[in-house]
This record gives sequence, C-alpha cells and structure tokens, in this order.
Amino acid sequence: MLIPRIARRYAHAIADMIHQHAEGEAILRDLDSVRAALHASRELRVFVASPVVPAAKKEEVLHALFSGRIRPETFDILRFLLHKRREQSTLEIIEAVYDVERERRGITVVSVTTARPLDESHKSRLTERLERMTGRRIEAGFTEDPALIGGVMVRVGDRVYDGSVKRRLEILHRRLVAGSA
Repeated sequence: MLIPRIARRYAHAIADMIHQHAEGEAILRDLDSVRAALHASRELRVFVASPVVPAAKKEEVLHALFSGRIRPETFDILRFLLHKRREQSTLEIIEAVYDVERERRGITVVSVTTARPLDESHKSRLTERLERMTGRRIEAGFTEDPALIGGVMVRVGDRVYDGSVKRRLEILHRRLVAGSA
C-alpha cells in the first residue's frame, strides 16, 4: 500500500511516543480497536473526515464511542489528529503506525493467494519457508482465488512470485503460439 509522506511522518511521531510509554503495547491494541471501528463503519469514517463537522463535535462523539474502551493516552492521539486537522487521514495514519511498527520489528508483510484455502499446518510451513527465503519475520495474509487453478502466488513488497497453474498455462500458451514449445 502506498502511504503518503504526511501519514508516515505522523505515524513515526506516534510510534515514537508509543515506544516511550510504559503501556505502549496496550496503546497499539487500542489503536487497533479504533482502526477496526473505522473499517466497520462507513458512517463513522465519513463523520470523522467531514470538513463541515467542528473538531469539538468530533471529539465529543469519539469520546462517547471510545470512552472506557481505550486508554486516555490513545484518545490523546485521536485528539491530537483532530487539532492538527488530520482527522480525514486518521485511518491511513493508524495503518501507517502499524507499518512503522512492523518495520521496526523486522516484520515483512506478505500476501499469499492460493486456489483453495490452506489448513493451518500448510500456512505455517509456507510462512516458515518465506521467512527463510527473505531472512525476515513474516506476517502473512492468506486469500483464495479459484482462478489460479492450483499453486500459489506470493507478493512480498513490490515483488510477485507466481507459481500458480494459471501462470504456467499462460506461459505454455505463449510458447505454443510462438512455436517454441
């Protein structure tokens, strides 16, 4: 995912603050709750991003929604974004905080697509192989796409490893058409 520089700057500042706080891991969990709420509710995202709703009203509603569910320090982050007029980028900034945290911990996000769902043992073995291949810890997201027919397609950053049956058939087709099979 491409992250604008401004979101990364805020994310680095927030991540630095979280690392200096004794309850940093708890604040990260709180931010995950906020992220989940924003993902789950289009109305909340539109409300928070709206330029016509005053910051004080947004703060009041966010406080009502999250009071008792998140730490005051986490709410201070939301309040900070409101007062800096970055509320329209709240979700993007929170996502960027997690990207910064993964970078700091040496974790690489990998997207794995298979034709059929993998059981946990296959997911675990594939994750281990990817960790050996990249030399980094892996956080893998698994999806299914029946169009692949079989095999696996892995995206590591900008690089795609396509070992799908669909891809192999496309290559074979090109060779047959070109007469070099």
